[in-house]
Amino acid sequence: MRSSRKKSSGKQWKVLIPIGLVVIELFILTYLKYRNQGLSLDFYGITYTGNIINAVLTLVLIAEITILSIRKRSIEVFKGAYYFLSISFLSLLAGGWIYNFHPIQYRYYISGYPINHSLAGIFFLIFQITQIIWISYLWLLLFKVKSLILLRSFANGIFVISLLLIFAVSYSQFLQNLNKQLLGNKKSDIGVLFGAAVISKDKPSVTLKGRIDKAAELYKRGQIQQILTTGGNAPGELSEADVAYKYLVLSGVPKDRIIKENKTVSTAGQIAYIKQRYFPTGISDISVTVITDKYHLNRINEMSKFFKIKLKYAGTDTEFRTQNLIFYKVREGVALLLFWLFGI
Repeated sequence: MRSSRKKSSGKQWKVLIPIGLVVIELFILTYLKYRNQGLSLDFYGITYTGNIINAVLTLVLIAEITILSIRKRSIEVFKGAYYFLSISFLSLLAGGWIYNFHPIQYRYYISGYPINHSLAGIFFLIFQITQIIWISYLWLLLFKVKSLILLRSFANGIFVISLLLIFAVSYSQFLQNLNKQLLGNKKSDIGVLFGAAVISKDKPSVTLKGRIDKAAELYKRGQIQQILTTGGNAPGELSEADVAYKYLVLSGVPKDRIIKENKTVSTAGQIAYIKQRYFPTGISDISVTVITDKYHLNRINEMSKFFKIKLKYAGTDTEFRTQNLIFYKVREGVALLLFWLFGI
């Protein structure tokens, strides 16, 4: 009798292994999230939306494992943990390695993004989906569901990811109030023109042209003193920053009033550049206004909280077809969710 109790107690203690590994995953993910944007963990904030999501998912896993252990079902936990943790750990480390150490050359692009960014995003998503499916798997074990448990876990995982995406889309478009941060009729030292697509023969797309026109308008009205153009390029194209520079000059903005940054390839990269250039210590006497489309502003504002900087905003007057606007808004939600979860 005493021997069986000792064996049972030993099995209960073993459940600390998957719990410890889950906690380690959270620390690795947090470290990578801030390293991805060139920040130290000193910038970590528990109230940041993405950090809350990461922490809640980890706590749910720990709670499920603990409850199942108390119910003396540690063996079932271990069976699933081996597979789920193997996939999640490997994909998390692969995503971090590819994103931070650039083993793939930048001359290869997918949809305008360097291939290493795209591959890193895929590995990070595999990590997150695996974690959520595991949460669902343990949840079903708690309720003693046995039939089609893996299929049901996968379906539930996709459902949870869909809910997170709907929340991200709603947050990026409707759940923030930027009124106090809009430039309006006020003045600012720097206007940062966010890059957008360049079409054939190095011409700005409708989106980029709208941002250029807004920047030129604000300069001519004396509301901004300088313009920083941002955005890199795919091979064989003039960079977004260079195209914006060219058309700003044609619009009458003096060359010495324009600064170019043509290396960044994403919104997050451009905010990181603003942080490094104008807010190196977190506080600055320089007023910086972001110039971009209105649907883009909320995501930039949410990202700026991650970098702990305060920006002003000026939205363009560009009008988009309904179907295009819906696409852009959904894309904003996807991009925000990826940034929340992984800092990319």
